[in-house]
This record gives sequence, structure tokens and C-alpha cells, in this order.
Amino acid sequence: MTAPEPTTIEVPEGRVAAVRFTPGADELAVGAFTGALRLLSVGSWETVARLEAHTKSVMAIHVAEPGGPMLTGGSDGLVVAWDLERREERARWKAHPKPVSSVSAAGDRVLTASYDGTVAAWPLDGGERLWRTRAFQRNVTAVVPLEDGARCVAAGLGEELVVLATDSGELVGSWPTGAPWTAALRPGPEGGLVATSGDAAVRLLDASGRATWEARIPGKGSYPVAAGPAEVAVGWDKHVGVWRPPATDPVVVLDVPVKGVYSLDLSPGGLLAAGCADNTVRVWPLDRG
Repeated sequence: MTAPEPTTIEVPEGRVAAVRFTPGADELAVGAFTGALRLLSVGSWETVARLEAHTKSVMAIHVAEPGGPMLTGGSDGLVVAWDLERREERARWKAHPKPVSSVSAAGDRVLTASYDGTVAAWPLDGGERLWRTRAFQRNVTAVVPLEDGARCVAAGLGEELVVLATDSGELVGSWPTGAPWTAALRPGPEGGLVATSGDAAVRLLDASGRATWEARIPGKGSYPVAAGPAEVAVGWDKHVGVWRPPATDPVVVLDVPVKGVYSLDLSPGGLLAAGCADNTVRVWPLDRG
């Protein structure tokens, strides 16, 4: 694949910590280190809404199915549920004493992970916490529900992924990774997961934790990851690599003129968005021919 030219969108609020496409991929949610949240119209890339999300960095964005809330988690320990159609806040609550590193929806509840080492579950409108489980002694970097809805998987500073019951938070298993820590964890193709880890590897995992594909990441970084039906994208240093499993070499490596790729997302139509340290979002169209 020839490296396509990106569209570069300036973000006035500064460095971009999180990006996610909305259902239907008609908008891109962009969270800044300042706590501001913008919604950009895909194609024109004009701002259609600006929301005051957090007092510190927006660390995580989750966009549910059409009609569901958009969720954000911040360095201020807060989670905010948003009504996408009305462009307004539905609920806001203090979820953790330390930064919220990950937020996701699992049926009728919200799952949160934090640098306080815990995973917690909440009603969609906040309300009283349903459960809280210590998953790691230190940072939890992500929590992702599995397709069956009964289990969720937490990643963090440890040599395993922790599997919890979604309804109770009870520990129901663990998946050894062979790596000192897991940097990022996202939903993957066919009901599985995609993970990047401290041993500079990216892996596709099935619903039992078995690695079905693995590739080496040719550089250092925080390793944000995104997966589509055919591609896996990973950020490091001044680059974003795109793989097409089962091949273990990237089909293209995209250059970013600044060190710091903080977040990635792939749209169903083949757009790859990256939140960058130079106060921009870059969007590449991937050739799926």
C-alpha cells in the first residue's frame, strides 16, 4: 500500500489525547489534554459541537450503538455520559480518585478502569456504584467487555490480563501475556480483542485469550491501537503502522512529524484517525482495494 496523504485538523485546545468515530462514522469525537471535547463532521472536518467535558485531560472516549450515550473518562477521575443528538450532558459522576484510563458500555452498565488499580461498574446514569474490583496493584490501562456480555477483560501493569464477571466484578480467570505490561486493549475482529504490550508486540486474541496473530512493533511508544475488520493500526514514536493479518509485516507505515501519537481509531469505511502531540488530528484514507 502506498502511504496516503493525511488530512490534518488543527485542535485549538492543544494536544489530542483521544479520538473515536461515532456510530455511522459521520462524526469524530476528539478529546484534548485540556479537558475539552469536540465533535467534527467527517469529510468537512468542521466542528459541529464543543463540549466542556473535564477539568483535566480527556483520557478515554466510548461511543455506544446509535441512540446510546457517548461516554468520556478524564484525568480528573470523572465519567460523563453525553446525549449525542442533543449535544448535552446526561450525567456526570466521580468514578475514581485517580485518572480514568478507560470507559466502556456493557449492556445497562458502564465499566471504568483507573490508575488506582481498580475496575468498577455503574448504572448508565451514574448513580450508586454496582461493584469495584482491584485488578492490578497499580495502573489499569483498559477494560473491555467481551462479546458474550458476561465477561470483561482488564489490562494493566502486570504479566496477565484479568477476566471479571460483568454482573458482579468477580475474578473468573486470567490470561498470561508473557509481557511486563499491556499498553492498550480494544475490541477486535470476530468478537475478540487486540492488545499492545510492553514487549513491543501487537496481538489478536480470541474470546478465550489465545493469541491468533502476533506482530512486532518496530519502535517505542505508548502503543495506542485500533482494529477494523481487516486492519490493525498501532502508533509509536513518530509513526503509525497498519497491518493486515495474517501478514506480520505492516502494509504501510505512516509518518507523523512529531513524537507523540496518543490515540487511534478506524472507521468502517477505512478512515484512520490519530490524535497527536502537535495539537492536531490526522486522518488517512486506507486503500482496501
